[in-house]
Amino acid sequence: MKKYSIILLSLLALAGCNYLDKTPDDYKTDEMVWTNKNEVLKYLNNCYAALPEDNLHQDDPWLGCADELDIIWTAYRTHAINEGNWDPGTDFYRKWSTYYKAIRSTFVLEENIDRCAELSNDLKKRYVGEARFLRGFYYFLLCRQYGPVVLVKEHFPDSHDFANMHRSTFDECIDYICECMDAAEPLLPLSYKSDPAGMGRATVPACRAVKEMALLLAASPQWNGNKMYENYYLDKEQTIPFANNEYSEEKWKKAAKAARSVIDLAED
Repeated sequence: MKKYSIILLSLLALAGCNYLDKTPDDYKTDEMVWTNKNEVLKYLNNCYAALPEDNLHQDDPWLGCADELDIIWTAYRTHAINEGNWDPGTDFYRKWSTYYKAIRSTFVLEENIDRCAELSNDLKKRYVGEARFLRGFYYFLLCRQYGPVVLVKEHFPDSHDFANMHRSTFDECIDYICECMDAAEPLLPLSYKSDPAGMGRATVPACRAVKEMALLLAASPQWNGNKMYENYYLDKEQTIPFANNEYSEEKWKKAAKAARSVIDLAED
């Protein structure tokens, strides 16, 4: 009897292993994501997830951070800066890795979206336009906070030597942001009035507005002929300047032209 009991328990154990040996319901394979239109939309929505939250502007590094004013509510991180209660190691608005992860996701979407036969060509184009807009916008946010950054213009494998990638010049970063906006604009709608579910997503006016903000930043005194950056270089050989130290009136003309295009679009 004991022998039969052992055999029976062994069979039950094997049966239990087979029952448990399956893919969890919440685990999605690459194939599952890129062949299902709902999953593709979820992936695109995740690309939006890195956008700064309003949160009463508490996470905004620019609000109230100035010598001539202060926000006395300690919930705002800029209060500590104005008080001098910070140092290079202070955990303050660290967005570098957050934005680069989102940028990588936009490349992944572009590479794989054609695998989804359930999506119409028009939706595929729009999704790609949204991804390109987000990529450019994240680079604008990076440049606004960090100055010149590393321009990743394609989806590199995990084995890529990211540690030895050099930052691009500030003008190159601005040019790439404008390039992303120009590439996204023809693929996006003017608005989502006929599709309320799309409210908050990238549009043509949003592309032009981000391009205008980027060009205005490039034309500002901080980045247009600022002699404080004269001895800053992006390479050890000191051949690639941190930023162009020569003032250029042409940058203001570009910014003005971009601003005019936003105004004209609003008037239409």
